[in-house]
Amino acid sequence: GWKRLARPAGKTYFKLYYKSKISGTTMRHTGSGLKVFPNPAQNELIFEQAENYGNSYFSICNLGGQEVMQHAVSSLKTVVDIGSLISGMYFLNIVQDGSHEVLKFVKE
Repeated sequence: GWKRLARPAGKTYFKLYYKSKISGTTMRHTGSGLKVFPNPAQNELIFEQAENYGNSYFSICNLGGQEVMQHAVSSLKTVVDIGSLISGMYFLNIVQDGSHEVLKFVKE
């Protein structure tokens, strides 16, 4: 929400407070059944979805927004080989039937 701050004469300042829906390592839409583990990961990243969606794919992006990997998702449980990635934080982007979900993970 918004909070009005003390102000000098004739000026108004506001500070915006935002509550993120980040829960542990996932940032998800309400009702999503998506899980990503282990986090941090070394050579494999596993993600599971509650139901199988028709046209699904995932991509992995580094903190600079550069896509470093992309593949189709064909089952409820997907194992991704991340051994070639350098250590750091990444974003797993999953697109399922028009909906989009982003989860963060750390590669050790």
